Amino acid sequence: MLSRSIVSTQLLRVFLIILCSVACLTSEVSAYEQNTLWDPELGVELSYFPDTGYPEQKNSNISLRWQLKAQHTFTESTSPLRLDLFARYDAVDKKRTHWDIRELSWDYQPSNIWQPSNLWQPSNQSQSADQWLLRAGVLQQFWGVTESRHLLAVLNQTDLIENIDGEDKLGQPMLNLAYFYTTGAINGYMLPGFRERTYPGRKGRLRMPVKIGDARYQSGAGQKHIDWALRWQHTVDQLDLALFHFHGTSRDPWFALETPQPTLSSLSHNDKHAYYSPELQPVYDITDLTGLEVQYLWQNWAFKLELLSDSGIGPWDRNTAVTTGFEYTAVNAFNTGIDMGLLVEWLFDDRGDDAPIDRVHDGWFLGTRWTMNNFASTQALLGVIIDENSKNWSLEVEHRLAPNMLLTIESRWFSHQQHMPQSGWDWLNTLNQDPSHKLSFLQQEDYLRAEISWYF
Repeated sequence: MLSRSIVSTQLLRVFLIILCSVACLTSEVSAYEQNTLWDPELGVELSYFPDTGYPEQKNSNISLRWQLKAQHTFTESTSPLRLDLFARYDAVDKKRTHWDIRELSWDYQPSNIWQPSNLWQPSNQSQSADQWLLRAGVLQQFWGVTESRHLLAVLNQTDLIENIDGEDKLGQPMLNLAYFYTTGAINGYMLPGFRERTYPGRKGRLRMPVKIGDARYQSGAGQKHIDWALRWQHTVDQLDLALFHFHGTSRDPWFALETPQPTLSSLSHNDKHAYYSPELQPVYDITDLTGLEVQYLWQNWAFKLELLSDSGIGPWDRNTAVTTGFEYTAVNAFNTGIDMGLLVEWLFDDRGDDAPIDRVHDGWFLGTRWTMNNFASTQALLGVIIDENSKNWSLEVEHRLAPNMLLTIESRWFSHQQHMPQSGWDWLNTLNQDPSHKLSFLQQEDYLRAEISWYF
């Protein structure tokens, strides 16, 4: 216990030293350094779980998050260098204590290039019709338009220990060549290297009740396999279209059971090791993914579609997943100055109840988004995913306490018809009988998290 306390104190000191150094560096930027922008951030997160989890898991936790974003533009050049460093210290889950280079990239472009951020804006006669952009390094590339599931975010690996919503991604080594024309773009990607998905540790909450073992790869090149992708995107009035194809190592693994089932005598609930006896091995296969993204804006409506066809991994043949729906926004609802949104999405995966753990076979997402339009930039999103066996609620709130201080609140509630499995083998045996209960291990994992972030 004493040694863990010493390590925790040392890590905290490292965080504080880094933060003070960045703050001093930022305050001393001279005139000739003004082409470098620094954006350091520090967050303190508190988590509370009202229900008791598995042995050695705690009901409360504290963690520290440090992030540094920077951009340097060379003199008389429009080719910037970008940096996004991320680190977290978690007081309970050692697997959640990690760091990552989210982005470390260089852009090469002509001085008059049509910036990608303006891609969906109406065409301008003064803009060049044909332009090129080259991006190289560690990058983040997010595709998709729906709220409840992100089917099309297939290039970057999911950082699952950060959040189970799949929005946090690891940096991916990447070479991106883009060709822009007046109403769209064509992008080519080469992705050397592969990163495995992260998972909570034994003491971490929201984990599966089994141990995750070492990864296995279908390709003989393993993590060195070179993947590639092509994407075409186009705008017609208020309609945005995108079509892509990816070939390479699937970011979504399937799991092989590595540990033989023990005798009943070894499954005693008084033996804490019985809870971790099964071991699943993540297997990363080579796959071909074809995706379609559609968004149509009409007045206060936004209609959205994500469609993904997968050539198949592990036990699955070619399969298709869909997320589609709409968002309606009432601007200045009831003359309150508040924008109120209604979200409805349908989630489908044709693999049925045997679909991966992060997919919904046939369910609905219902949500509401509130934007207060006040000085504190308060906004909230409340939603629920409903399928045959469960209802998973989520609440996300952001409120600016000061110009450089942000409060973020997140909460999730899980309601499942099946009881929480008492051990890993209990969960696996339940899945053999009825795979639709694959999320039953979240039954007692309701939580509330609050984070205060400082921007320097």
